[in-house]
Amino acid sequence: MVIPVHDLNPLRRTPWATYVLIALNVVVFLLIFGNNVEDRFRKIPYLLFYLACGYVAAYGFAVVYPGSAGPLIGASGAISGVLGAYLALYPRARVWSLVPFLLFIPVRIPAWLVLGLWFVLQWVDSIGHAAAGGGVAYLAHVFGFVAGLLTGLAVRAASPAYRPA
Repeated sequence: MVIPVHDLNPLRRTPWATYVLIALNVVVFLLIFGNNVEDRFRKIPYLLFYLACGYVAAYGFAVVYPGSAGPLIGASGAISGVLGAYLALYPRARVWSLVPFLLFIPVRIPAWLVLGLWFVLQWVDSIGHAAAGGGVAYLAHVFGFVAGLLTGLAVRAASPAYRPA
């Protein structure tokens, strides 16, 4: 079976398999990082935080690229906010990551390293997006991450030492 992941169509349509992989990526990030942030924020504040990060990400992108004609869809800016909050709240946590080296090797890596590298990658991709014009709003990821990081730092400073129930 062949699963298309890229086509050379000049209309720049994305094949269905890419959407499935993106959706799985979103679910994995929310399962790994979102549950801990939700535990710290509680349900309703977490929902409001999630929506606010999506709002900041979308409007931050729109302010920087007011002439962008493409639709801005997806939850990646809000999920980036969750990643930023996780980094602020749990910087010394270690997460299992699959490191590609011949095959995928499972390794426990500090969250600050995983999320820091992810943020740098999004920032660099946003610069490349500005130069080449692409289909992913990487700058929305950057805005969402920064909004989540700042919110997470405020929550960490305002709350006593957190002890899970």
